[in-house]
Amino acid sequence: MLSTRSSTLIAPTCRNLYFQCLNPLCSASFSGQLIIVGQISPSAVPNPTVQLRIVPPRAPAAFDRTDSATGPPPANDPQPLIPRA
Repeated sequence: MLSTRSSTLIAPTCRNLYFQCLNPLCSASFSGQLIIVGQISPSAVPNPTVQLRIVPPRAPAAFDRTDSATGPPPANDPQPLIPRA
């Protein structure tokens, strides 16, 4: 498991992050970047100095649950686990 040690702002949409392993026997450290590449919905208080492209929301994942408890059977199950009487 990692802990964020610090971060530095590179640009309004980019930040360098520095991490350290929480295991005292490991003590590994890492760096990474967090970059904002687009916005799904526009801000109510936009920053005029930051221009981001509008991106469509993600498609639902294949295994996201729907509102209904029933649905089509999984494609990889040829038959129910419990035989029907």
